[in-house]
Amino acid sequence: MGIFDNLTISSVLCVGGFCVVLYFIYDYWKMLYFSRNGIPGPFPLPIFGTLFSFTKVPFILLQKIWDIAQICSVNLLENCNEDT
Repeated sequence: MGIFDNLTISSVLCVGGFCVVLYFIYDYWKMLYFSRNGIPGPFPLPIFGTLFSFTKVPFILLQKIWDIAQICSVNLLENCNEDT
């Protein structure tokens, strides 16, 4: 006798799936704002956006610094074990 008596699992799944699809369409449209306006940048992923593109930059920078230090024969860890 309640309002939810006529709901079935398939109808709930269909409505839920439709809402998820609408969310992904909206999220994709929202994240492409800058590219639609001609502003260059990394391509965003659904839900995560550009999170992964920013996490790669510091690692690449640190790798380049470490490579330069190895080429110049600089020991970056030489003062770590000394007692002061």
